[in-house]
Amino acid sequence: MSERLFGTNGFRGVVGKELTPEIAVKFGYAVGTHYLGKSVAVGWDGRLSSEMLSKALIAGLLSVASQVYEVGLTPIPALQKYVMENSEVEYGVMATASHNPPEYNGFKVIGPEGIEAHDSVEKRIEEIFLSGRYVLSTWREVKEVRHSEVLQHYLDSLLRQVDVDLLRRREKKVVVDPGHGVSALTIPHLLGRVGYKAMTINGDVDGRFPMRSPEPTPENLEVLSKSVSAVEADFGVAFDGDGDRVIFCDEEGKFWWGDASGIAISKYLSQRGICQAVVTPVTSSAAVEMVLRPLGIKVMRTQVGSRHVSYLMREIGSTWGFEENGGGIYAPHLLARDGGITTLLMAQLLAEEKKELSEVFGELPRLWQAKTKVKTRLEMRDKVVEALIEEHSDKRVETIDGAKIWFSDNEWVLVRPSGTEPLVRVFAESGNRDQATRLAREFKRRVVALTEDLA
Repeated sequence: MSERLFGTNGFRGVVGKELTPEIAVKFGYAVGTHYLGKSVAVGWDGRLSSEMLSKALIAGLLSVASQVYEVGLTPIPALQKYVMENSEVEYGVMATASHNPPEYNGFKVIGPEGIEAHDSVEKRIEEIFLSGRYVLSTWREVKEVRHSEVLQHYLDSLLRQVDVDLLRRREKKVVVDPGHGVSALTIPHLLGRVGYKAMTINGDVDGRFPMRSPEPTPENLEVLSKSVSAVEADFGVAFDGDGDRVIFCDEEGKFWWGDASGIAISKYLSQRGICQAVVTPVTSSAAVEMVLRPLGIKVMRTQVGSRHVSYLMREIGSTWGFEENGGGIYAPHLLARDGGITTLLMAQLLAEEKKELSEVFGELPRLWQAKTKVKTRLEMRDKVVEALIEEHSDKRVETIDGAKIWFSDNEWVLVRPSGTEPLVRVFAESGNRDQATRLAREFKRRVVALTEDLA
C-alpha cells in the first residue's frame, strides 16, 4: 500500500491490488473516525466492483458508529447535491474511478458543501488510515443503515436553474452518450423534461464499458459523431463514467473540448450579468484569456483537480468555473462539477441566442492542443519537472502545477505529474496543429530522457 491514499481526484487503485474489500473497510474506519459522530451518505457508480466496495466501506463506517444513508447507484453530482441540501447528512463518500479503465475503482470524500474534501481533510484521513488509530464502537452503538433516493431531487434542482418554458419552445433533438455510465439514469430524463427528443447510445449501465472508454475523448466518440449526423440532431453530448463531465458534439459531428464550452458559457453568463470572474486549471486553453479578458471577465488559474477550482470559486465568489476535460461548475446550483447543469446551460445559451452549436464555437479563436503521457516511477516525476524548469529558465515558466513553459501568448507546453497514476502528463497548445503535436512529442522524448538520466 502506498504512503499516499489520495491523488488529484480522490483515492483510486486497481481492484484486487491497490484496492480490496479489506482496504475499503479500513478506509471506512478512517473516514468515520475523522468525521466521528457525523452522518454520511454513500453512493456508487456502475463499475462492477463499486457496490462490493461500497458495502465494505459501509461496514467500516458502521463499525465507528456512523449513521449511514445508502444512496446506491447514482451520478456523483446527485450525491453531492443531496449532501449539500439534506440537513440530516453531514458528508458523503462516492465509490467511483471516474474516467479510469474498468479495472480501477476508488473513493471520493465529499464535504458538507458538496465539494470534494479539502487537502487538509484528506491528509488527516490518510494519517488515521496509515496509523490504524481508529475509534471503533461497541456493538450497542452500531446503527441501522437508512436508504435514500436522490435522483428525482437532483433532476428537480437542475430544472430550477433554467427557463424550462423557453427550452420547451425550441424542441431540440440531442444524441446522448452516457458511455455505459450512470448519466444514463438522469440525462435522457432531464432532456425529456425540457421537451427535447433525446436519442441514447451506450445507454445501459455496464461497468465493463464494452463499447467505449469511460473517458469521453474525440478518439472514442466516433459512434456519437456519426449518430448526430445520421439523425440530423442539433447536437450530441458524451459523459464520463460518473456523470460530472460532458463533451459536446456540434450538429456537424465535430467535437469540442471543455474549455471551448466553458468559454462559451462564460460569455453567456457575463452577458446576463452573473459572471465577473471565472476559474479554470492551468491545462485550459490560452483562448480563455484571449476571449474573456477583453470582455472584462477576470480569469483565475488553479492546479489540476476540480476541487481546486471549487475552493477558489468559493473564495472569490465566482459563479462559473470549468476544465478542459469537460468539467463545468455552476455555483448557484452546486460548487462541484456537474455534466447535467453544463448541458442545460449550453441548451439555454442556444435557445436564447438562436444559434447552432457550430456557430457558437466557430466564434472562438482556433488553437490546437496535443496530449501525451510517459510512464515513470513515482519518485521520478517531481525530479523531471524540476529539471525542465531549470532547462527553460530563460523563458516564462509557471509553476502552479508542474511546469508550464510559454513560447508565445498562444503557444505553451505543460509537464505535470499525474495525481492518480505513475505518469508524467504532457500538454501542448499552439495556433498550428502540427506544431502542437511536434511540441508534445518533443517534450515527451525529453521526459523519457530525463527519467533515464536522473535515475
